[in-house]
Amino acid sequence: MTIPSLLRFADPGASVRSRFADAVTAVADHLRPDAVQREIAGADPHDEIDLLRRFGLLSAPVPAAFGGGGIELEEVVEAVRLIARVDGSVAALLGYHYQRVHSIADAAGGGDPQIETRRARLLTDTAREGWYWAATGSAQDAEFTLEPHVDGGYLVSGRKGFATGASVADRLVSAGSLGDQGRVLRFAIDPSRPGIRFAGDWDNIGQRLTASGGIELDGYHVQEEDVFGSFPRFSGEAGESFARDPQASLIVPAFQLLFVHLYLGLAEGALGEASGYVRAQSRPWVHAVADSPADDPYVLRHVGESAVQLSAASALADQATAELAYGRARGAALTYDERSRIAVRIAAAKVASTQVALATTARVFEATGARSTQRAVGLDRFWREARTHTLHDPVEYKIREVGDAVLNGRSPEPSHYR
Repeated sequence: MTIPSLLRFADPGASVRSRFADAVTAVADHLRPDAVQREIAGADPHDEIDLLRRFGLLSAPVPAAFGGGGIELEEVVEAVRLIARVDGSVAALLGYHYQRVHSIADAAGGGDPQIETRRARLLTDTAREGWYWAATGSAQDAEFTLEPHVDGGYLVSGRKGFATGASVADRLVSAGSLGDQGRVLRFAIDPSRPGIRFAGDWDNIGQRLTASGGIELDGYHVQEEDVFGSFPRFSGEAGESFARDPQASLIVPAFQLLFVHLYLGLAEGALGEASGYVRAQSRPWVHAVADSPADDPYVLRHVGESAVQLSAASALADQATAELAYGRARGAALTYDERSRIAVRIAAAKVASTQVALATTARVFEATGARSTQRAVGLDRFWREARTHTLHDPVEYKIREVGDAVLNGRSPEPSHYR
């Protein structure tokens, strides 16, 4: 991959928001020419992460007070969506990074000045070095348990089945239960230290460039200076540990909203590429009533219905995005009822975006025809990306949450998935 001269938000006279948008567009443009070939190869995304770093997208979400761009949620989801139209794996990697950075910036530290200092150091280093952040894996796996170390800090061991982007990350966010003290610590991991192993076993049909293989910690030494957050432990579904603070728990609906825009971007990308293929390469069917496939009423119906459904899901996503932005702006004044309404709205958007992504990325072939299934065309990558990622957590449970809220007025309890 050829890397251009450093863009770093382009025109210094433009606003931060417009410079960020220019950088995102430039990254998408550089990913587009070889998107199909890179997806087929499925190599670890070292070059792609370097592209994001060189264009300043990795430092963008760091608060301005720590040297970053201070990019807010609305810009983040638009970036993920735009890049997903070209490369769903890179879009997912970028979205996960943004959430990890925000989790550090918003971590609950109980007012401990040492933790505040550590968090400031991590954010400053991220802005300066352009670190890529991943995490140590799925909340479905058993949580890590920290054991005090004789030389200070803690030892942690355990395995997670998949950890998106971890093997190509500069730093990892992790969390572990501190024995019987009733607290969970959030800490940073340096992958260059001993005690960490990446399985390299990610071989799925989609999200092929996300390096989402397993990770194992074997006596990894968490030093005190690595700890950047702490919150009380409580037992919820499957023994999860989670912050009971409504504002702190908004990080989960925010993650779900990133997925909403990822799926919409995949659908938009598939529809856009399919439309271009129809105009440039499709042949009219032998019984067609039009000379051009672009004028075939059946092709127009497939494209038109997909566009209508996509527009409806996009409108719902916009509502959900606005409500989450409002919730974040509420700060400590956010109530549980408000948090629940936001979570339900995002759950509804997650359902709609999942359905439209799966339907659109499959339906485009009805418009493009048999020749478009060639591997070199790469139109199938959008469906494979959507099919793989939408299984992240079953959408049926999101439908149930929305139905329970409407029918019974029950609010979804905060967890790692809602």
